[in-house]
Amino acid sequence: MDDSFAEDELPKLLRFMRDAMRAFEQDHKLVMSPAKCKLHMKGVSIDTAHDLVKQCIEADNDLECLRPFLVRHEDPAQDVIQVDGIRVAGVPLGSPEFVTRYVESKRDDILHDLPKLDVVSDDLVHAHMMTYCQHTRFGFLGRNLPPAALLAQAPDAVSPLTEVHQAILKALLNRGTANAFQEWQDDVQQYCAHVLERPPHKGGHGITPLQESSTSGFYSATARFISWLAKLEHKAHWLPGGQDLQDPSTWKNSRLIALKQVHQELIYSRTKGVIGQKG
Repeated sequence: MDDSFAEDELPKLLRFMRDAMRAFEQDHKLVMSPAKCKLHMKGVSIDTAHDLVKQCIEADNDLECLRPFLVRHEDPAQDVIQVDGIRVAGVPLGSPEFVTRYVESKRDDILHDLPKLDVVSDDLVHAHMMTYCQHTRFGFLGRNLPPAALLAQAPDAVSPLTEVHQAILKALLNRGTANAFQEWQDDVQQYCAHVLERPPHKGGHGITPLQESSTSGFYSATARFISWLAKLEHKAHWLPGGQDLQDPSTWKNSRLIALKQVHQELIYSRTKGVIGQKG
């Protein structure tokens, strides 16, 4: 089992967690760590959420095994109880601030991990790990988050996508030139980075800039999801409030609105001749 999720009233949910922990231990001799769980309680303050969980535990001795849920860490993101959002299958869902913190933490993780690959002596293996392991880590987020969630938070700042992409290109070029790349003129550096980004059939290495690949990936993945959703018999249950998938003017869901905005941006870029210029 990898990730699993449950939604219910708080007392029932806590009892479900207790039963799951017992079943894992009795049936499979596995010990579930409550500290590895996340409990998202929307619409209440963090203090209120802690008090509600504590009341449930103290009212039922069988829930004593869940007391680690109440532990608070110096970094609130490590706490079990969350009120701003939750990570679902590697994608943050919650308030804009929660999503931004998650994206920035993933950016920092990748930038921290890049130098660790310096110990790889084989240049080809190093290049593959940079391109197909590190680069794709952020690409996954880009496909599953609206482009606006991945923009820079300050006017003069670099977006997390661009920062990671540029760091990977720099690491590849430094390795390929025995660190001589850093001493080259800016226009030469930009040309070499461009060669890495160009598609293979145009003489490049196909490392598509994350900003562009993420936008197209989000558009494609979301459009396919909506196409599947439209085929469901009870789609009105998933899109309440009179939202009609065939009428974008009725859309209120944030993901649908993001899709509409990306669609308009892509159409505008196409008419201006922007799409395709970077390969």
